[in-house]
Amino acid sequence: MASITFSIIAPAAILEKCGLGASAKVQTVIDNEVLKRCEPYVPKKSGALIASGRAATAPGSGLITYGANYAAYQYYGISSSGKALEYNGAPMRGSYWFERMKAANKDAILRLAADAAGAKADKGAANKPAFIPPLNQPLKTVIGLRRNPVFR
Repeated sequence: MASITFSIIAPAAILEKCGLGASAKVQTVIDNEVLKRCEPYVPKKSGALIASGRAATAPGSGLITYGANYAAYQYYGISSSGKALEYNGAPMRGSYWFERMKAANKDAILRLAADAAGAKADKGAANKPAFIPPLNQPLKTVIGLRRNPVFR
Protein backbone atom coordinates (compact mmCIF):
# COMPACT_ATOMS: atom_id res chain seq x y z
CA MET A 1 0.00 0.00 0.00
CA ALA A 2 1.30 3.47 -0.94
CA SER A 3 1.32 6.25 1.59
CA ILE A 4 0.67 9.89 0.90
CA THR A 5 2.31 12.67 2.89
CA PHE A 6 1.02 16.22 2.97
CA SER A 7 3.07 19.20 3.97
CA ILE A 8 1.04 22.25 4.97
CA ILE A 9 2.69 25.64 5.16
CA ALA A 10 1.47 27.90 7.94
CA PRO A 11 -0.61 30.89 6.73
CA ALA A 12 1.77 33.30 8.50
CA ALA A 13 4.70 31.87 6.52
CA ILE A 14 2.79 32.30 3.25
CA LEU A 15 1.92 35.91 4.10
CA GLU A 16 5.55 36.63 5.06
CA LYS A 17 6.82 35.11 1.80
CA CYS A 18 4.49 37.41 -0.17
CA GLY A 19 5.54 40.50 1.81
CA LEU A 20 2.24 40.71 3.68
CA GLY A 21 3.49 39.55 7.06
CA ALA A 22 5.45 41.24 9.82
CA SER A 23 8.01 42.72 7.39
CA ALA A 24 5.15 44.62 5.69
CA LYS A 25 7.09 44.89 2.42
CA VAL A 26 3.91 45.29 0.36
CA GLN A 27 2.38 47.78 2.80
CA THR A 28 5.60 49.82 2.66
CA VAL A 29 5.36 49.95 -1.14
CA ILE A 30 1.71 51.06 -0.89
CA ASP A 31 2.42 53.72 1.75
CA ASN A 32 5.34 55.21 -0.16
CA GLU A 33 3.39 55.23 -3.43
CA VAL A 34 0.35 56.87 -1.81
CA LEU A 35 2.54 59.63 -0.36
CA LYS A 36 4.28 60.17 -3.69
CA ARG A 37 1.07 60.23 -5.71
CA CYS A 38 -0.72 62.51 -3.21
CA GLU A 39 1.93 65.25 -3.52
CA PRO A 40 0.45 66.93 -6.63
CA TYR A 41 -2.97 67.03 -4.92
CA VAL A 42 -1.90 68.34 -1.48
CA PRO A 43 -2.33 72.11 -1.01
CA LYS A 44 1.06 73.80 -1.27
CA LYS A 45 2.08 77.22 -0.09
CA SER A 46 5.45 76.56 1.52
CA GLY A 47 5.48 72.76 1.13
CA ALA A 48 5.24 72.21 4.90
CA LEU A 49 2.02 70.19 4.65
CA ILE A 50 3.59 67.81 2.11
CA ALA A 51 6.73 67.51 4.27
CA SER A 52 4.57 66.75 7.33
CA GLY A 53 3.16 63.75 5.48
CA ARG A 54 6.65 62.34 4.90
CA ALA A 55 7.78 63.11 8.46
CA ALA A 56 4.72 61.79 10.33
CA THR A 57 4.21 58.60 8.32
CA ALA A 58 5.93 55.32 9.15
CA PRO A 59 5.97 53.43 5.83
CA GLY A 60 4.71 49.90 6.36
CA SER A 61 2.27 50.87 9.09
CA GLY A 62 -0.70 51.28 6.75
CA LEU A 63 -1.34 54.78 8.09
CA ILE A 64 -0.61 57.91 6.09
CA THR A 65 -0.49 60.83 8.50
CA TYR A 66 -0.18 64.53 7.72
CA GLY A 67 1.12 65.94 10.99
CA ALA A 68 0.71 69.67 10.41
CA ASN A 69 -1.68 71.16 12.96
CA TYR A 70 -3.81 72.60 10.13
CA ALA A 71 -3.92 69.41 8.01
CA ALA A 72 -7.53 68.54 8.83
CA TYR A 73 -8.70 72.04 7.91
CA GLN A 74 -6.86 71.83 4.59
CA TYR A 75 -8.18 68.32 3.91
CA TYR A 76 -11.83 69.25 4.46
CA GLY A 77 -11.46 72.69 2.85
CA ILE A 78 -13.00 74.61 5.74
CA SER A 79 -11.18 77.11 7.96
CA SER A 80 -11.44 77.12 11.76
CA SER A 81 -14.04 79.88 11.40
CA GLY A 82 -16.14 77.72 9.06
CA LYS A 83 -15.34 79.54 5.82
CA ALA A 84 -14.47 77.64 2.63
CA LEU A 85 -10.76 77.66 1.81
CA GLU A 86 -9.28 78.73 -1.53
CA TYR A 87 -6.24 76.86 -2.81
CA ASN A 88 -3.23 77.94 -4.87
CA GLY A 89 -2.87 75.48 -7.72
CA ALA A 90 -6.55 74.53 -7.73
CA PRO A 91 -8.25 72.49 -9.08
CA MET A 92 -5.41 69.94 -8.88
CA ARG A 93 -4.39 70.96 -5.35
CA GLY A 94 -7.17 71.19 -2.82
CA SER A 95 -9.39 69.42 -0.34
CA TYR A 96 -9.96 65.66 -0.19
CA TRP A 97 -6.62 65.04 -1.88
CA PHE A 98 -6.44 61.37 -0.88
CA GLU A 99 -9.85 60.58 -2.34
CA ARG A 100 -9.06 62.39 -5.58
CA MET A 101 -5.63 60.73 -5.86
CA LYS A 102 -7.17 57.33 -5.17
CA ALA A 103 -9.76 57.80 -7.91
CA ALA A 104 -7.03 58.59 -10.43
CA ASN A 105 -4.31 56.14 -9.30
CA LYS A 106 -5.93 53.19 -7.50
CA ASP A 107 -5.27 50.62 -10.23
CA ALA A 108 -1.62 51.65 -10.64
CA ILE A 109 -1.03 51.39 -6.87
CA LEU A 110 -2.71 47.98 -6.76
CA ARG A 111 -0.48 46.79 -9.65
CA LEU A 112 2.62 47.92 -7.75
CA ALA A 113 1.38 46.11 -4.63
CA ALA A 114 0.75 42.96 -6.65
CA ASP A 115 4.26 43.15 -8.13
CA ALA A 116 5.75 43.58 -4.65
CA ALA A 117 3.76 40.57 -3.42
CA GLY A 118 4.97 38.49 -6.37
CA ALA A 119 1.47 38.00 -7.82
CA LYS A 120 1.22 36.74 -11.36
CA ALA A 121 -0.95 38.69 -13.80
CA ASP A 122 -4.23 37.04 -14.82
CA LYS A 123 -4.43 37.50 -18.57
CA GLY A 124 -8.21 36.98 -18.59
CA ALA A 125 -8.89 39.71 -16.04
CA ALA A 126 -8.49 42.88 -18.10
CA ASN A 127 -11.11 44.85 -16.16
CA LYS A 128 -10.28 43.53 -12.70
CA PRO A 129 -7.55 44.94 -10.45
CA ALA A 130 -4.42 42.76 -10.47
CA PHE A 131 -4.36 42.57 -6.68
CA ILE A 132 -6.98 42.73 -3.95
CA PRO A 133 -5.50 43.35 -0.49
CA PRO A 134 -6.34 40.67 2.09
CA LEU A 135 -9.13 41.51 4.50
CA ASN A 136 -6.74 41.58 7.45
CA GLN A 137 -4.57 44.27 5.75
CA PRO A 138 -6.86 47.33 5.46
CA LEU A 139 -5.58 50.40 3.65
CA LYS A 140 -6.03 53.41 5.92
CA THR A 141 -5.24 57.05 5.69
CA VAL A 142 -5.16 59.40 8.65
CA ILE A 143 -5.24 63.13 8.10
CA GLY A 144 -4.18 65.54 10.85
CA LEU A 145 -3.11 64.85 14.40
CA ARG A 146 -5.74 67.01 16.08
CA ARG A 147 -8.88 65.37 14.78
CA ASN A 148 -7.44 62.09 13.47
CA PRO A 149 -10.23 61.12 11.06
CA VAL A 150 -9.59 57.69 9.56
CA PHE A 151 -10.58 56.76 6.02
CA ARG A 152 -10.91 53.12 5.04
